[in-house]
Amino acid sequence: MMINANNPYLKQVKRLIFKQNVYFFILAFCSGLIGAISVQLLNILSLTLHKFLFHLDGNGHLSGLSYVNPWYCIFIPMIGAIGLFLVRYYMGQFFSAKIADIIEANALYGGKLSVKDSFYLTLQTLLSNGFGISLGLESAYTQVSAAAASKIGRFFKIKQNKLRILVGCGAAGAIGAAFNSILGGAFYGFEIVLASYNFINFPYIMIAAMSGYIMIHCLGGAGPVFHIVPDSIHYIDYGIVCIFSLICAIIAIMVMYGATRIEIYINQLRIPKIYGLVAGALMVGGMGILTPAVLGSGHGFLWVVLDHGIAFKLAVFILFLKAIASSVSLGVGFRGGLFFASMMLGGTAGIVYGNIVLYLGIHTFSPLVYAAIGMAVMSASIIGGPLSMMFLSLDMTQSYSMTSVIILAVIVAIVTVRKIFGYSFATWRFHLSGKKIRSALDISGLTRTTAQTLMKPVDFTLDYNLPLNQVIHSLQFHHKELLILKNEENEYAGLVELKDIFENLVHYQEQIGELAIRKNRVLTPGMNIKEMMDGFDDIHECPWLIVVRGTDNYEIMGIVNEDDVLNRYNEILERQIKDLTGMKLYREL
Repeated sequence: MMINANNPYLKQVKRLIFKQNVYFFILAFCSGLIGAISVQLLNILSLTLHKFLFHLDGNGHLSGLSYVNPWYCIFIPMIGAIGLFLVRYYMGQFFSAKIADIIEANALYGGKLSVKDSFYLTLQTLLSNGFGISLGLESAYTQVSAAAASKIGRFFKIKQNKLRILVGCGAAGAIGAAFNSILGGAFYGFEIVLASYNFINFPYIMIAAMSGYIMIHCLGGAGPVFHIVPDSIHYIDYGIVCIFSLICAIIAIMVMYGATRIEIYINQLRIPKIYGLVAGALMVGGMGILTPAVLGSGHGFLWVVLDHGIAFKLAVFILFLKAIASSVSLGVGFRGGLFFASMMLGGTAGIVYGNIVLYLGIHTFSPLVYAAIGMAVMSASIIGGPLSMMFLSLDMTQSYSMTSVIILAVIVAIVTVRKIFGYSFATWRFHLSGKKIRSALDISGLTRTTAQTLMKPVDFTLDYNLPLNQVIHSLQFHHKELLILKNEENEYAGLVELKDIFENLVHYQEQIGELAIRKNRVLTPGMNIKEMMDGFDDIHECPWLIVVRGTDNYEIMGIVNEDDVLNRYNEILERQIKDLTGMKLYREL
């Protein structure tokens, strides 16, 4: 039976799917499913590597063991370092030199992520984690899921603002599945990947987080849930928690700064990359001999902590070693994230702090309750998403009665990190690489708009040494409000406005070059909007600037008008405001 394309009922169905954005709900749902499947596959691969390489028994996690053969601790991370170097050496030529992560993709490229590059990044992360390096798989979860969502969106040719949301859907589904938390995954999408929350992107991100959560349960890969509830909450507890938050913030800053300093030091040594990787692997392996808790992301150890706690001295020891191991792992060049590592650090710090408070005779929460608080505080300080980390901690520990306490703790920590350090770990690394990215907010319009895209051609120039009488004669044939001057080398030499010529007619033999302004204030083709606006900020009111080939080459390429720059800037700001408030998508519904 043939389907009639003109059937009115079929037209209604098409209108429902495409005009009412039902199709986008389906894409968001599928992105969440892909996120959960990615999490399950990567977890299976990582656990398989751990079991095979470290001879694990049963379903235990590497960091949850009390003992690992010292030879395994030394040689397996070192083999992983060599393997990672070989992968980069032989495969790196086929991939981008600098792979954009999900924050960078949403901020600079409108949600466009390379699936090929993302799989390459995921392979490096899996090698690092699978061979015992002290980093997590969370960056791989989100990268591959968001890249798949981006690919789906581009296949269906959806608009840029929706593509950014779909990238957030992939990441939300992955985090929701990985941490058994719908709200944690959803707010990771809002805070980290989109850097905005509005009533339009809310349903799509939530659908993705829910589908990821449901799918991981169907696959049997959901993590455990613990029940940590305080007996009661008193006013004094809020003050004690604030002190704990400050301590966690300081530890977080030390971890982030330490990783950066190690990376800078390795680069300054100018040694082959493999030496740094092997040295870092040996350090992590050496600490793994002392305690396996530092190996891998820390899932197993954190579950031990949340299940029944650990001794005070052991907690202090592991907190110190894990902070060093994670900083070293990142600093020497291994791939992975601090997501779960930061939660483990926070949980361990909570055990330490809780025991100290009890020793001082202060009646407050138990060490396990402080462990739940520390998970949210430390991860929010390092990762940078206060609500997402708070919900992850609440959902993992079922400690919903502590919501107000954890909110206060996270606020204190976030403010402290921002005031002292100024960045989360992701944005700090962007800052070090020279990228002006403070969040995943879409600034692609600002970066794509350069002097070269706004400049107009120059069709009339004058010699710098011409006397005014000859200039006036030339103006009889070329009616110009602005004159562009060139020197003997045919390079830019300044601007002269027509009004300045008539104001100086008494100096009839004076050379026009003596009236020139903005001789050294020029634009280069790659300058962005902010740099162009700064260029117009001088004592002259002339609304024009010349675009030259480079700072050491003043060959004239074009001319830019200040009004064009301001108009384009206003257009970009208006679009960003509409994206933040959801009004742009609202009109499309």
